[in-house]
Order: sequence, then structure tokens, then C-alpha cells
Amino acid sequence: GGPHASLLAELTTAVVLHVRSIHPSPGRVLVGDPGFWIARDPDTVRAPDLAFLAHDRLPEGVVPPGFLEGVPDLVVEIRSPSDRT
Repeated sequence: GGPHASLLAELTTAVVLHVRSIHPSPGRVLVGDPGFWIARDPDTVRAPDLAFLAHDRLPEGVVPPGFLEGVPDLVVEIRSPSDRT
């Protein structure tokens, strides 16, 4: 809902501004529930609210289409009051 979206916008802005302040850029910030394969057989995919990937983990420095392999360098998941513990 609204509070979740507002907090995500604030966190995203802070992380993006920090990443952009470093030259050369250390990596890419991803938002909007990017999917990450964190295990295979059985397949396990996680989609955090915000993630950061270092450039050395991106093929040719580009975010590929589809799910990304592995665990991001930074993950932010906003817990809602209605989330189960």
C-alpha cells in the first residue's frame, strides 16, 4: 500500500544517490521485485523490494532479462504489518 511504496521510494532514492556518488559506479540498483534464482532443484526464487548488484556480477555490466542467478550484494525487503512472522 501507500506506506510501503513511500518507504521504498525513500530507500531507493538514498541508495541510488549513494551509488551515483561513487566514481566509477560500483553497480546497479534494482527495484520492482527483481527475481533472483538463489537455489536449483528445487528452484527457489526470491524477489526483494530493492537490490544492489556489483558491476563485476553483471555480464558486460548490463542487467540481463529474466531472473538473475545468485544472491544480490544488498537486499531490502520491507516488512508490512500484515506479513506473517
